[in-house]
Amino acid sequence: MDRKLNKQEQFRDKLGLSAGSTPALSAKRYLFGLRKEICQMRPLAIRLRGNLFLEYMKLLLLNTVHGLVPLYDEDYDEKKKLIIGKEYKAEIRQARNIMFHRKYFGMLDAAWSLLKESQRMFFGGATYGETFGKEAFRRSVQISAGFFEPIWDVKGRCWQKSVKSIAFDKMDETEFEKLYKAVYDTVMDLLALNGVSSQDFDMMIDNFQ
Repeated sequence: MDRKLNKQEQFRDKLGLSAGSTPALSAKRYLFGLRKEICQMRPLAIRLRGNLFLEYMKLLLLNTVHGLVPLYDEDYDEKKKLIIGKEYKAEIRQARNIMFHRKYFGMLDAAWSLLKESQRMFFGGATYGETFGKEAFRRSVQISAGFFEPIWDVKGRCWQKSVKSIAFDKMDETEFEKLYKAVYDTVMDLLALNGVSSQDFDMMIDNFQ
């Protein structure tokens, strides 16, 4: 067995996990079992041979007694790209609830599935494909819910609305909760026209998470 694999096994032993456990599962165990603090690490700069080489990476990390641990498999894969022995500068921020973030997109997917064909065509789904249509739908309901950035013309008049970013570093948890509620209400106004109740919609959201 190679040295790299041994290190991975030692890491799992420190966390008290079986050999079949994955980094994502280990992080989840600490998150829900020990309720440790989740942090988001963003290395800003890599120092290489005395020169400053900028490179950006975002990771969701779990703060444990053994240090910062990648929260999900994709975070673990990103961390493996960092060079052992190199210097990194990082900013640490309290992470937004990733599960609630995914629930938001689950709600939008559920809503899209409940639209009539004519409604999907309105958002360009039939003409430009489902991916384009779903993104247009997301932007439309978010702007309708009041979460947008105004774009002003030279005379100071708002002539266009740009969807407000929901990136983790652009919107905190409190504002995101308000966005979820506002978008949910906006979507329900639309789905009510199709005879969909809020109870049926909530069940659909659970299936799309």
